[in-house]
Amino acid sequence: MAADIQAIEAVETAGYVVSQALQGNYQLVQGDTQLLMTVSSVKQVNDDTPPSMEIQSDGSVIFITASGSEITMQPTTQDLPALQVALHDYGISKVIVEDNGNLTIPINDSISATARPDLSSTPAWFGAQLGLHNLPTLLPGVLNIILVYLDDSGQKRQQYLYPVAKYPQALYTFFEKMSGVKQVIFDNNGTIEVEGSSLSFRGIMDYAVESGQTATGSIQYKSTFVYTLRVAIFDFKSFHFLPLNN
Repeated sequence: MAADIQAIEAVETAGYVVSQALQGNYQLVQGDTQLLMTVSSVKQVNDDTPPSMEIQSDGSVIFITASGSEITMQPTTQDLPALQVALHDYGISKVIVEDNGNLTIPINDSISATARPDLSSTPAWFGAQLGLHNLPTLLPGVLNIILVYLDDSGQKRQQYLYPVAKYPQALYTFFEKMSGVKQVIFDNNGTIEVEGSSLSFRGIMDYAVESGQTATGSIQYKSTFVYTLRVAIFDFKSFHFLPLNN
């Protein structure tokens, strides 16, 4: 499969070098940038479909090979053991890797964290400490997390772990079916954008998910300096956001 992906003209033109990594993952290297992905689906398309590589807004990548295979891959944590060691320092012993590449990290009986690895990793500052770090976002008090680790050559690299919905498709459908909503976009940097006649916002998801709440199928607003929206579908999920017209 690696050879079939390497043969795609868009992959060659972009300068990627494709190889199969451990645990069946696939690595694409482009200069100092490394992509590590896991296959989530493979299906056959029409033979006349041109070969291509397309990066989706959520960080997944779709390849179509010359033989007509459509291969969908999801970003994965590039050094899971390093993440597990870093979380252990905070008393967290379990990390669940979902089929879509997302991470579920149980904190206690009622709180868990959900994150999605960035598609790529890049070299880290030589003085950066190994482990997890908080980085500010455009919204006050809302942070993103980055993992700094050593690669196989002993060089420090960094990969963002962005907040994500626990049930992405269910949440997407929830907003999509709301009256007047024209567009719903989930990006792989933890942001969500909903545009409609009665509800429009752009925001950053929260890592925390509260379990055990009643699924009301509704949204709640908490107005602070930064708005907070809470959605109850299966569990509560919070979003910090600024209205689109701000």
